[in-house]
Amino acid sequence: MKKLLLLLIVVLCLSLHACEEEEEGEEIWSYSLGFSVYSSPSIDGNKIVINGLEGLVVCLDVDGRVVWRVELSEDETIFSTPLMASGRVFITSSALTKGKIYCLSLDNGSRIWEKEVSSPLTSSPALYENKMFFASTDGSIYAFSLDGNPVWLKKLEGALYASPAIEKGKLVIGSSLGKVYCISVSNGEVLWNFDSDAPVELEVCIDDNSQVYVATSSGKLYCLDLDDGAKLWEVSFNKKIVSPPSYSDNKVLLSLSDGSLYAISPKRGSIIWSYKADGGYPSSLCPTAGYIYFVDLKGKLYCIETSSGEKRWSLELDNVAYSSPVAKGERLFVGTVSGKLYCVKTSSSQSNWPTFQGNNARTGREPE
Repeated sequence: MKKLLLLLIVVLCLSLHACEEEEEGEEIWSYSLGFSVYSSPSIDGNKIVINGLEGLVVCLDVDGRVVWRVELSEDETIFSTPLMASGRVFITSSALTKGKIYCLSLDNGSRIWEKEVSSPLTSSPALYENKMFFASTDGSIYAFSLDGNPVWLKKLEGALYASPAIEKGKLVIGSSLGKVYCISVSNGEVLWNFDSDAPVELEVCIDDNSQVYVATSSGKLYCLDLDDGAKLWEVSFNKKIVSPPSYSDNKVLLSLSDGSLYAISPKRGSIIWSYKADGGYPSSLCPTAGYIYFVDLKGKLYCIETSSGEKRWSLELDNVAYSSPVAKGERLFVGTVSGKLYCVKTSSSQSNWPTFQGNNARTGREPE
């Protein structure tokens, strides 16, 4: 009788524990950061680093506990997303007439080194072959070692706002003058350039077939050949493209200002499916193995099936999120403009290629 009673207690405890577990699409935890969030979080191991607009940086563990918190500068603004590599965190910032790149310790947030450049930086650093690459608003592309030593500098035409995309030793970025540049990562040499119809302010995307996808401010999407910059096809939309193109499950993914999400064939540029969110101006997309996550202007987080474009679930957040969600394991992290970081239960694995470290604010192949 005692054994039976003990067995019933164990079963009841397990049942209660199962009931307490969050369902897919439900909040696991949230943390109020105390500052507005415009950049996406980055994840390395069990640490999450997120930037505040006013120069604050916070590191939490995956359970929402603060590991460290530092203030870089009151006079600088951070639009970029942190890059995490080799136990360090790299962050770019903007002031009125200058920019800075900071290197912090991932363990405790201590400042290892910092470098100043002559114009503001809105580009997030990109990682390739143990070097980082970032762009400035005066049209300069910088290559630095992880120890802060300059490798090369290349000046291009037009302002550069987006983060570089890198594949097969080639860095691709668009400018405010509508030019798309392909540069050698080894020496900064321009390999080819392409003239689009309007400014390119968003990151470009490179798929696993060496095709480059470029969105312009006029609502046009170009597909270019990575080898020589030849135009393969183009498609026009009647609304502004607001998220950088992404590539997943043999589909090119992007969103428009009216809240529409499109999946496009990489071969011909034809539309495979579309989905319309309740609110406009969706955040950048987070594509994973089987699902796409984004937030609309009403502050609703969506999970869309990549294969069909059907909504799997949605969750109301406390405010709009301009940063892209980031997936890791069975958790999704997203920050809002009111300063809250959410951890949400998902069923998918970490963000799919093409992203650096699960963060699609930087398109490109993830380091292996």
